[in-house]
Amino acid sequence: MQLKLQDIRLDGNTQPRSRVYDETVTAYTEALLDGAKFPPVDVFFDGKHYWLADGFHRYHAHRRNKHNTIDATIHKGTKRDAFIFSRGANAEHGMPRTNEEKRAVVISLLEDPEFYSEDQAEEDKPKDRLIARICKVSNMTVGRIRKQLALNKKQSLPEAGRFPGRRIECFHSDPTNKKWWTRSTSDSMTDIDASSCTRPQVLAKLK
Repeated sequence: MQLKLQDIRLDGNTQPRSRVYDETVTAYTEALLDGAKFPPVDVFFDGKHYWLADGFHRYHAHRRNKHNTIDATIHKGTKRDAFIFSRGANAEHGMPRTNEEKRAVVISLLEDPEFYSEDQAEEDKPKDRLIARICKVSNMTVGRIRKQLALNKKQSLPEAGRFPGRRIECFHSDPTNKKWWTRSTSDSMTDIDASSCTRPQVLAKLK
């Protein structure tokens, strides 16, 4: 169906790419002027707002051509549903995704506390397969990226050599704090900015 461009929201963090490519919008704009027909964009309607999930370049091309409406496939769902759907956008049509863009959408789910728990056992990673299906990449790609993220977090831990004469134990805080907690042999606490992950919270810190 035709949907008014002004009714479509683009501010729901549903754009899977790092940016809109102007050269692609220009190419689509010229194609529209020549009479080309594009597939409908995908939007999710939550009863109040229409969230764009796939078709950002088509949307901007229609705006640039002064169109008031665009052909759209409307799904029932929330902004969250649009976000999940958008992780696999452009895998099979439109401007091909770069390897970095594929990596970015996988990371966006691996680091999503509502979607993935890094406390899962190594031998049981069912959500790796689910992420692969959603992002339309291979299971091997998701597993490799997850392991790289885990290695990066491990390397960001403070080294004991930076604190001569002190034995350092490290703990993860909950995702909202985004801190690493460290405890020395004296049981005093301090925090260090780093990537967060889920672990039991440490209840005190060095003042």
